[in-house]
Amino acid sequence: MERKSTRENILTMKLFISDKKLSGGPSVFKNKLIKKLNIIGYSLTHDPNESADMELGFISFKSEKAKKKILRLDGVYYQKHQISMNKEIAYNIKKADGAICQSSFSKQMIEKMICKLPSRTEIIYNGTDISVASNAIANKRFSNIQFVMCADWRNTKRPISSVNGFYKWVKDNNRHDSRLVIIGDFSKYINTINNDIKKYLVCLGDIKNNDIYSVFKSSDFMIHLCFLDSCPNAVVEGLACGLRVLCTNLGGTMELVRESGVVINCDKFNFKPVEKITDNLSSQIVSNGIRDILRTGKQSNIRPDLDMDVTVDKYIKFMDSII
Repeated sequence: MERKSTRENILTMKLFISDKKLSGGPSVFKNKLIKKLNIIGYSLTHDPNESADMELGFISFKSEKAKKKILRLDGVYYQKHQISMNKEIAYNIKKADGAICQSSFSKQMIEKMICKLPSRTEIIYNGTDISVASNAIANKRFSNIQFVMCADWRNTKRPISSVNGFYKWVKDNNRHDSRLVIIGDFSKYINTINNDIKKYLVCLGDIKNNDIYSVFKSSDFMIHLCFLDSCPNAVVEGLACGLRVLCTNLGGTMELVRESGVVINCDKFNFKPVEKITDNLSSQIVSNGIRDILRTGKQSNIRPDLDMDVTVDKYIKFMDSII
C-alpha cells in the first residue's frame, strides 16, 4: 500500500502540546508553532488527560497518554548554582522517542553536559513569519546610523558591554549621528550608565511584536553579544528583516548569522559549569566588531531559510518519521 505524504499523514495524527506557560524564547517560539499548526489544520490537544498519538514537549513532557514523545530542547543550565536543574532535562530526554535541538551547538552542549540524546535527533532552527516582517512599516528611525539590540536583559546578554562598546565606537570615530535602540526592559541597567552615554541610547522597553519588526526594518545593524544563546528569536527576526548581526563565537547565534553579519572571536567555553557570567566584554573588542560590520554594508538579504513555514515543515517531517 502506498504511504500517504508527510502532510496528509501527519494531519490525521492527534498531537498534544502543553499550554502551560513558558518564559522567554521558548514561549515565543511555541506560540508561533501552535499558530502555524492550527492554520494548517493540525489536530491539536492541550489536555494532558486526552489520548494522543504524539506529544511535542517543550523542555519537559506533560502527558501520560501520548503514544510517542518528541522533546524540543532549549539549552543547558551551565552556571554552577543551576546545574542540579539539568536532572529534570535528563529525565525527560530518557523518555523521548526523538529530540529536536535548536542548533548544533545546543546539541553538543546537551550531550557533553547532560546525557546522550536519542538516536533520532534533529537540528531545527527557530523560524519567524517573514511575510509579517516584510510588511512591517519602517517608521522607527531615530538617527542616521541606527543599531538595535533586543533581549530579556540580564548579565548573560551583556547589556553593559554592548552599550559601552557602542559608545567607544561613537567617540573614537566621531559618529555622533548614531543611536543604539534597546528593546526590552532595561530599567535594571539604565541608572548605571552615565549621562554622556545615555544621549546615544533610545530605550523602548517592552513593545508589541509588530513594533519590534518596525524597529528592525528601520535599523541598519543588530548587536547581539549574548553568552551561549542556543537560537535567539530576536536574531531570527532581525535576519528576517534583512539586518546584519554582530555576535560572538559561542552558542548557536553564529550558526544563524553565517554570512549575514560579523562574528567576534572573544569567548571560550570548555563545557564545564561556570561560577559566574560577568558583563565585562572589552569595549575595544566590541568597537572593532562594529567597525567591521559597517564595512559589510547596511542591509543583508532576507533569509527565507528562517521562515516559519520552512521550520514547521521540518517539524512535521520529523514527527512523521517518528510516528
